[in-house]
Amino acid sequence: LQEWQQLAEHGFEIHRRAERYYEQVNFWTLSLPSVVLSAIATVWTLATEQTSFPNNRVYIASISGLTTIVSSVGSYWRWQARMEKNRFASERYNSLLNRLTLLKARLQMGDVDFSHVLQEVENTIHEILKTCGPPDLRIQQRFEWEEKTSQFELLDRLTTLRDSHECPWIRFCCPCCWRSCMKVCPCCKRRKDSDGAVQPMTILNQKIREFSKKTQDVSVDEFKDYFWQLFRMASNSNNLEMCKS
Repeated sequence: LQEWQQLAEHGFEIHRRAERYYEQVNFWTLSLPSVVLSAIATVWTLATEQTSFPNNRVYIASISGLTTIVSSVGSYWRWQARMEKNRFASERYNSLLNRLTLLKARLQMGDVDFSHVLQEVENTIHEILKTCGPPDLRIQQRFEWEEKTSQFELLDRLTTLRDSHECPWIRFCCPCCWRSCMKVCPCCKRRKDSDGAVQPMTILNQKIREFSKKTQDVSVDEFKDYFWQLFRMASNSNNLEMCKS
C-alpha cells in the first residue's frame, strides 16, 4: 500500500505539472494569438470600410491566413486535448490516493480483503493508462530530478539566506559573484570555519552514494516484482497454499 501511495503521489504530481505546462502552451501559442489576430482583422476591416486604402484586402487576407495557420498548428499538436487528458489523470490519481488511505484503515480493521484492494487499484491504474497513456517523458524526468535534488536546493537557499542576513553588505553584490564575495569576506570565512551545520554538498554526496547503492540492488528489486506477481496470482485464484509457499 505504501508503494501504491507513492505511485499515486508521483502520478498526481507529474500529470498536474503536465496539465499546467500544456495549459500555458495552449494559451500562448494558440488561444492568445488567434484572438489577437482576429481582433486586428476585425478592427482593420471596420476602420477601412468607409475609406479607400491601397491593398486593403491583401492585408486583411494575410491576417486571416495567419490566424488559420496558428489554429491549424494548435489543432495538429492538440494542446487542449493533452491538457484535458493530464487533468483527468491527475484527478484520478488524487482520488486513488484518498481511496488508498481509506482502504488502508479498513484493511487494518479487517473489513476488506487484500485481493479486493489489489483488484480495485489495478483497475484504476489500468483505466488511467488506457485513457491518458503514459506521462510526458521530459516532465517525468524533470520531476524525478527535482525530487532527488530538492533537499540540496532547499539547504542551499537557506544557507544563502542566512549568510545574507548575517552579512548585509553581500546583498548589494551581483548574484553571479555571490559565492566569491562570501569566500573573500572575513566574517563569512570565520563563521564557515566555526559552523558545524550540515552543508549542501554533504546532502548532495549522500544522494550520490544512495543512487550508486540502488544501482547495485537491481536484483533485489527484480525479486520483489517477481514475488508480488506470484502473490497477485495466488490472491486472484484464492490459492492459500501458493500464498504460504
